[in-house]
Amino acid sequence: MDLDNIDIKFIYIILDTLELFKLYKLCIFVCNRYKLTKRLGRYLVSIAHKYSTIANETATINNLHIIPGAFRNVEMEKAFISSIALHNVLENVNPEFLKLKKEGEEAKN
Repeated sequence: MDLDNIDIKFIYIILDTLELFKLYKLCIFVCNRYKLTKRLGRYLVSIAHKYSTIANETATINNLHIIPGAFRNVEMEKAFISSIALHNVLENVNPEFLKLKKEGEEAKN
């Protein structure tokens, strides 16, 4: 099977299926392989949300977050691990996709 001659619609179906099962890292590898820069961002955001502890928090002020103690240390450790995990994901992204664009400039596909 020649992986270079796969129909783009079929690749999109594969990406949608992987996303349905929350296999975002595999989506990133497929996007890298077929240079799908416009789809890559949604998977990065999904991974960041998945690893973030912010999704489990409310907007109310909690004194436990402010006062140094065991709870705060646990939250800081979670944040550190999430940061490392997200950094590892970003290492898998093609560096060409992470270059800054000028305002109004389109990504090359």
